[in-house]
Amino acid sequence: MPSSSDFIRRIRLPAYLLIAFLSVGSVIEVLVSAWPPHVRDFNWRLSVLNSSAGATGTELLAILLLIVVAYLSSSTAGLWTAVSYSLVAALGYLGAAVLFGLDSLQLRARIPDDQLGRFDVTVVWALARFGFAALACLLFAACALSLVRARRRETAPANRLVVGTGAPPVARLDTPIV
Repeated sequence: MPSSSDFIRRIRLPAYLLIAFLSVGSVIEVLVSAWPPHVRDFNWRLSVLNSSAGATGTELLAILLLIVVAYLSSSTAGLWTAVSYSLVAALGYLGAAVLFGLDSLQLRARIPDDQLGRFDVTVVWALARFGFAALACLLFAACALSLVRARRRETAPANRLVVGTGAPPVARLDTPIV
């Protein structure tokens, strides 16, 4: 039976490929479904941002897997990638929440009165997903950063100066201190 370190070494590359597929795949899926882009049309932006809110779970799963695989494989570069990716994603989710909130306020005036309740629920749910995803990404970044720091402490060489081989000097009480 292979050792756990052998297993981690063998599974690392496929795991990183799966993480990239989850992460990049969900972004591409949102972009393909919204093609061609109409950036000036706020209905189009709302649709894209709402689809993006639906992809938050996949992105969060990808970040979690990245942290776990990088930690288990003792990859400092992988952990730094997780820190960076988590911070970029958190900023992206916060920006998307602001954009989505402003666009939905602009569109709300055009919604018929009998559909306002459903519209408001959809907007609140999307904003909650963006907020939760941003918070989770910040927590993931903090977690990965603490793992990097802990790994640095574990691998840091001891900075001790060794002089002589005898026992440490004992303070004598009868000797005056000057």
